[in-house]
Amino acid sequence: HEDWSEVDIGTVLTWDPYGLLVLSFQINCVFKYVPGLITEVEIRFIPEDVNRTRVKFEHKDIDRLGEGVHTAGMNEGWAMILDLYKSTTEQ
Repeated sequence: HEDWSEVDIGTVLTWDPYGLLVLSFQINCVFKYVPGLITEVEIRFIPEDVNRTRVKFEHKDIDRLGEGVHTAGMNEGWAMILDLYKSTTEQ
């Protein structure tokens, strides 16, 4: 968090090395942890050739966040995280 506190925000639901990672994501539309709220983040790693892997990312069950949810902030956050992942893997 911005105040440097830490909280679990989900768990690993599926881990298939080099193929699939599915996480539970328990953050509401104002980015607060809610234990009973579960959306899923699915990340697939798809080999394209020996030097390229396509990463397919999907945040599922967004409707569970309630009416009027604006996903623009979530899109920005996930884009930032994916850019960090990309820059780390390119090093």
